[in-house]
Amino acid sequence: MDTKAVKAATRRAIDLAGGQSAVARALTQAGKPITPQGVGAWYRGGRIPAPHVLDVERLNQAAAQAKPETRSTLRPDLYPAP
Repeated sequence: MDTKAVKAATRRAIDLAGGQSAVARALTQAGKPITPQGVGAWYRGGRIPAPHVLDVERLNQAAAQAKPETRSTLRPDLYPAP
């Protein structure tokens, strides 16, 4: 997956999960504290750090009405498509 597609998947996953503040709040409540500004850096940079990929995937799946982003679309370097 190319860099442009990963950036788009990252942005879509954060948006589907309720936005930057909602993602930060959910991760902080799950014991992985992060600020909305930190999530904003992921959004702008188009890449979710490895320790948070599975958490964002879970948030995304819980919130998605349509097809959610998966770990293989968010970080294909760590989770190749099956």
